[in-house]
Amino acid sequence: MNTRDQQMALEQAAQRRIKDSHALDGDAGRLANFYRGWARSYELDVGRDGYCGPMIVAELAGAVQTAYLARQRTAIAILDAGCGTGLVGVELERLGFRLIDGIDLSEEMAEQARQTGVYRRVQGDVD
Repeated sequence: MNTRDQQMALEQAAQRRIKDSHALDGDAGRLANFYRGWARSYELDVGRDGYCGPMIVAELAGAVQTAYLARQRTAIAILDAGCGTGLVGVELERLGFRLIDGIDLSEEMAEQARQTGVYRRVQGDVD
């Protein structure tokens, strides 16, 4: 298999995992098991198509803070529920938020979030 074929195979596998994740339909046990296995490649998989959800969420939090919360961003505590690998936390930290805690259904995803270094605390296995 040449490099181009390998790249295509990786992209197809990533698309399959993304599609499969959408079919889990809220079953906590199935979700935890699925994301446990997806934790290491999640960011690579979702990043292939210009995934900008985490940036949009963080920008929205910044806009709400500017419009409605008089306190400085560094003093506002945020709970990133379903933090996954920490993509939103990284974006929040980039915008000046510092008191970020995360929880996730999957301990493996939570471990990836911990490794970003932007969270005060991260707890996995939370349903």
